[in-house]
Amino acid sequence: MKVKKVRISAEILFDGEGHIRRNVRLTLFGGRVVSIEEKIDRRREDAEIRLDSALVLPGFVNAHTHLELSRHQAEVKDADFIEWLYQMRLKLDAATKEELTKAALKGIEESLSSGTSALVEHTNAEASLSPLLEAPLRSVIAFEAVGYNQTDVKKERILAHLRGVKKNDMHRLAIAPHSLYRASEDLLRFCADVASKNSLLISCHISETKEEVEFFKYGTGRFRSLLERFGAIPYLPNPSGKSPLLLLDDLNLLTERTLLVHCNYPEGNDFALIKKRGATVVYCPRSHSFFRHSPHPLELFLEQDIPVIFGTDSLASTPSLSILDELKFVKRERPALPAEKLLSLATRTAARLILGEEFGVIREGAPADLCAIKLPHHPASDNSPLELALHPESEVNLTVVGGKVVFQK
Repeated sequence: MKVKKVRISAEILFDGEGHIRRNVRLTLFGGRVVSIEEKIDRRREDAEIRLDSALVLPGFVNAHTHLELSRHQAEVKDADFIEWLYQMRLKLDAATKEELTKAALKGIEESLSSGTSALVEHTNAEASLSPLLEAPLRSVIAFEAVGYNQTDVKKERILAHLRGVKKNDMHRLAIAPHSLYRASEDLLRFCADVASKNSLLISCHISETKEEVEFFKYGTGRFRSLLERFGAIPYLPNPSGKSPLLLLDDLNLLTERTLLVHCNYPEGNDFALIKKRGATVVYCPRSHSFFRHSPHPLELFLEQDIPVIFGTDSLASTPSLSILDELKFVKRERPALPAEKLLSLATRTAARLILGEEFGVIREGAPADLCAIKLPHHPASDNSPLELALHPESEVNLTVVGGKVVFQK
């Protein structure tokens, strides 16, 4: 099948590296950006795709998803995390592989239609594996390690997937020790060893709740009763007065390849440790709000040059799988944060950390992963397009992954 060039005429382009260009023509071929022509006469432009009053920017990277939970809509406001987690565990265990696969397909479709060009997926039942391998979407498939006994069986299953799934330009593999409380110390150390030997990304829920921090430091609180129901207590470390992040470091799971999912409640020394190890924080804003957490220390991380990128979590705790919607929420809650900073974190920073240095930017020779956001009205200055992109009424109207148009409205 002959590969055709794709030409996109754009009124405004944000390249992910701090530059805004106007009246450009992008030519895409072979999965990459072949050329960017500036100051074209758009009245005479005959490109296949014309984008008026829209901002073109690198595709969004969703740094944390559970696509297999896409069949569960977030129905309850002000959810109690401990009871929610237990109920979700029961629902996941009761679901069939077919139901989970359909959920993953739904999540993939929604991701593409919201400008996502890449995501990191925690797969527990492996039901999202085949859909992602067939999807026109870059993915990092993180095999979730959960369990307290029969760890040899779980280890072999993870190793079999790592051997059986071929890494390519569209799909990569990672290891996801779910959390300190959903896996035995033996299984957690196995994850660290596998990640080190194979240079894998590590994705782990950590310091998500105050109760989690209390349990690991002192062995007390409501979290203990939840873990007793899970049958976890005999397999977890004894209280040591250490924060979950310090314990993660003791297990060799805090590295420059680690995604610290949520990280809502770091303690004083945790900031310096995260920075020293070079780990990245993944903030899921609307899921954070759903569980009524204390304000996320987003600004504190950024002030200390600790990278923060964004995830949606699952539809069981957030209204959509749109990173744009997550950024709009953050902008509304924290209006002092510049739109350029937020958009850069969700595109360039996230892509560079998760996929590699050449991703997350629109320039000649770069992978052609981009999206377009229809602006609610025409921008009046060079700076306003980015702010308008986070306006409540803006919407994604184009997604391109690897030079292919995968969504157009």
